[in-house]
Amino acid sequence: MVSQAAAFLPAIVRPRSPQDAAPAVVAAPTVNLDETELELRYTMFAQHLDDEDLQITRTADGGAAVLLSGIVSSAERQRQLQAALGGIPGVRLSISLPNQGRRFSALPEWPRDARRGRKIGGASGASMLGETIAELISE
Repeated sequence: MVSQAAAFLPAIVRPRSPQDAAPAVVAAPTVNLDETELELRYTMFAQHLDDEDLQITRTADGGAAVLLSGIVSSAERQRQLQAALGGIPGVRLSISLPNQGRRFSALPEWPRDARRGRKIGGASGASMLGETIAELISE
């Protein structure tokens, strides 16, 4: 009975050489960066996401990807871009909000009298500071 059962079992195939025994390396699918960039630009245009100050470049690290980077106007806009563009193969997003991760090393030097709150040229030091901060934020 053993011989009849063995006839129905699949034969075990042993590799003939060490090269046959090595696992096959599957190459990652290559991405056509021209097509990827075109798809990215078209998607941004079609979904009205192209009104922000963003840059489209190719990665230089050998990662073979199209990089969309820049600062967007709001957290909502950041979410919209990530939802619409994050699933495109070969696209990397580096989108941040204004002042996200931005640190100021020091405030500008103010005239001595302005730091004490005295009026200089019709404006107090506090209002000058407020105006400067508003300018920095709007950049």
